[in-house]
This record gives sequence, C-alpha cells and structure tokens, in this order.
Amino acid sequence: MENKSKKKTTYSELSKPGMSLWEFFAKKNSITNDITGVYVLYNIIRDKFYVGKSTRLYERVSLYFLGHTDCAVSIYEDYRNGNEFRVEIFEFDSEKFSTLDEMKDYYVSDCNMRFRDFEYVDSDVSNQKDYSELDNIHPKPGMSVQEFFDKKELITADITGIYVLYNITRDKVYVGKSTRLYERVSSHFLYNTGGSVSIYLNHRNGNEFRVEIFEFDSKRFSTLDEMKNYYINDCKTRFRGSGLSGQKGYSDTYSTRSKPGMSVEEFFDKQKKITADVTGIYVLHNITQKKCYVGQAKKVYKRVTTHLLGESGCNADVYADYKYGKEFRVEIFKFDSEKFSNIDQMEQYYIAKYNGYDGGYNKTRGNG
Repeated sequence: MENKSKKKTTYSELSKPGMSLWEFFAKKNSITNDITGVYVLYNIIRDKFYVGKSTRLYERVSLYFLGHTDCAVSIYEDYRNGNEFRVEIFEFDSEKFSTLDEMKDYYVSDCNMRFRDFEYVDSDVSNQKDYSELDNIHPKPGMSVQEFFDKKELITADITGIYVLYNITRDKVYVGKSTRLYERVSSHFLYNTGGSVSIYLNHRNGNEFRVEIFEFDSKRFSTLDEMKNYYINDCKTRFRGSGLSGQKGYSDTYSTRSKPGMSVEEFFDKQKKITADVTGIYVLHNITQKKCYVGQAKKVYKRVTTHLLGESGCNADVYADYKYGKEFRVEIFKFDSEKFSNIDQMEQYYIAKYNGYDGGYNKTRGNG
C-alpha cells in the first residue's frame, strides 16, 4: 500500500460526512423495515473509515457500537475511547449495480478517491486488517467478576466514580455511582452487604457478569450525577434494540437512579428569578409512572408553566396526571446551535433519548 504519511486534510476541516451516531440510532428506532445496502463508518478523530455491506443495514451498523456482539474490535474500542464517528447509509441500487459486492467496491473506491489525502485506513481486507471483518471476535466489555476481585485486592485506596455491571447471560445492564467504587461493586456480588438483590441472585444462579470502572473525571463532568447520567444514556444509545437498552435492564427506572432535573416547586422558584426566557427543549418527567413528555418552545419557562397549570394549549394528559398527584420533575435544555441545526432536530433527539414517543406522552417522534 502506498505511503500516506503526508496528511493534507482532516475530516474536521471538511463538512463532516453522513450523520452522527445519535442521528443514526434515532433513525434506526423510527424505521419499520431494515434495508439491504452499503454503509460507511467514519472515525472523525483518527481520520479513518470502513466500508461494509449487509442485507440488514441498520442492524449491522448498530453492532459496531455494542459491547456484547461479534463485530470489528478496533471500531468499538475507538468508539469507547471517545472517538467521534459518523455514518452513511446507501440502499442497494439494482439499476446501477448487479451485485451488493459490486456496490461495496464502488464505495470503497469512492472513499479512496474522496479521502486520498488522508492518513486513512482502507477497508480492503486483503491489504488491511484494521477496521476489517477479519477482526470479528468482539471482546466482552470490561473485566470478569473474578478479575474485578483480583484487582480490588491490589488497590491501596478506593476511588470515586461510575461503575457498569453487565449481565452477559441475560443482556441486562446496571449503572451506578459511588465514592468508594470497588467497595460498592463488591456489595452487589456478596450476600447481605447492601447491594442489588436481583444482581446478587442472578450472579449466584450462574449468570455471567462483566464489570467496567470509570474514575470520576472532574474536567469533563461537574458532578458525579452528571457523569452517571452520561453513562446511562451511553448504554441506552449503544444497546437500543437489545435487552441492554435499559428498559429491560436493572437501572432504567427513576427509583434506581438520581431523579432528573428539578422538582415542580424548584422550577417555579427558578422561573421567578429569571430575567429573560429562553428558547429550547423541556422534558416533563412523570416519576410515578416512569414516562415523560418532550416539547420545544421559544419561551420554555412560559410553556412549561402552561402544562403544569392546565392553561390553554397544554398537554391534557400531562396536566391530568400532575393534577391528581403524580410526582413530576422538569428539565430545561437551552437550544444548542453548535450541536443541532434547528430546534426540531434537537426535539427529535430528546424524544428518542427519553423514549417520549414509544413509552411516553408524545404523539409523534418530533417535528420535521
């Protein structure tokens, strides 16, 4: 393969190709039937790409970002290490190509031409093993329970941070936080030590578990709760469509994690203090029934008030539940023009993130 050591361009200097991962998973969540075709995975950080084919495109692409399936190890590891990925999807064109292999070869050549000035990795598995289907035995996430206890024996001081417990056998996940991580994780696997009873019973009955430990990152997160919520959402995104999505897991309930946002009383207190309303997204969490409503508004605080007071234009179901004693929490997100091109896109993201359409009050997946 020719020497490509002189890098002239990077993805960051061009318009980023395709869609982000959250856009991909939101789209995957909305389709009724999968399609046949070719996909391109771009690693924006490392200026690498991979071209693949599948008769179930959306399902296949999602596998690269799941920790419990057989797929390319190097792509998953780059993703877990924080590399930004983009995705392009091309449905099979029978008028232009006679076979799926022919279409794949076309897009391999297309990428080679478009990104020939990059230090990229060719997806031709005859020349490159990196980002290839030859790398198809995916490691299980984290460490085994035995490896965890061995590591615990070696540490001299416990740490603060987040842990993720994967039940490999049953495809379930639990995300937790602690100021004494190793001690807390141990409690889940030891009898009568204050851990989760269901996790302990699953482990005792022979279910295979894996453990991930993340020390608190004060540069990236302002609080431990913020870091925990990040990893909960990370698991939801990576494992959507499987038991690890959290809905069937150990931790996707308001009773087993920190309650989101602020109480209704805190919201009204905050509303009194603001000098100017904001444009953005609001999420009304029904804690009692474990569902939510996501909306957008040019004046978010005013709009949330409409729902909670039952004023004209409110969501009648939300107001009725609040009126008759259900506990609600409120989250406010100011419009982020750097991440979203418009407010509709941002609303679609939060509806998908909080499952507002399939399991909440929202009647659509968002405008647009």
